[in-house]
Amino acid sequence: MKAFLVFNKIGEITELNSKSNTFDIVNFPDYKHYKRYDEYVILYNIGNPDTKNPTVFNFTKDTFTSDIALLKLNKDDSIRNLTYKSYIRIMSKIKIEENDIIYSSDEQLDILDITPFTYKK
Repeated sequence: MKAFLVFNKIGEITELNSKSNTFDIVNFPDYKHYKRYDEYVILYNIGNPDTKNPTVFNFTKDTFTSDIALLKLNKDDSIRNLTYKSYIRIMSKIKIEENDIIYSSDEQLDILDITPFTYKK
């Protein structure tokens, strides 16, 4: 019994256990489709395109319209434990880049007004 995570459409995460130690879509009857990303597999269904799952993963830009399950696999398709605690540990290691976008709510004193080009005579 290996743990995996389910991300529902309202943003909640649930930890479940699989009945199998090897990945096969047949062992997950709640899901009809899957996509493989290196060591992860996302199980999903095709849902209403107007309602998207808010979950974003750092290894794909794909979006989903149903509840999704995330499994971690070895190269031989054996399922590795992916608990809520281990997922949080993985996510905390990802460095978020600071952006330099200036928002309209920023104070004007913080905005440097410089010319974009320098002209030499």
